[in-house]
Amino acid sequence: MILNENGKGSNSSEHKQQIEFPVTYILKVIIDINFSEYQPDIPIRELLHNNKIAHKWIGEKKSEKNNYLSYSIEITLIDRDSMDRLYSGLKTIKSVKLAI
Repeated sequence: MILNENGKGSNSSEHKQQIEFPVTYILKVIIDINFSEYQPDIPIRELLHNNKIAHKWIGEKKSEKNNYLSYSIEITLIDRDSMDRLYSGLKTIKSVKLAI
């Protein structure tokens, strides 16, 4: 699922595949630094912790103009419900522009 800046998720019909759980992948989260708090990673860390999603922070990268910050996080989701909770929670964080 791709979460766009409007907080809407979309699934491309070209890429519909059945996901087999548990699944481990690199979650990319892009935030708008102008809308973020002092430590913009805290809401994402809390979301992962509160939903008991196994994760490991891999890195972060600022955009050229320092408007956006991209986080790479290795996560393991145990079922569809945990995936839905993750993406629903990301939609509530106002600084999140995109999550893939």
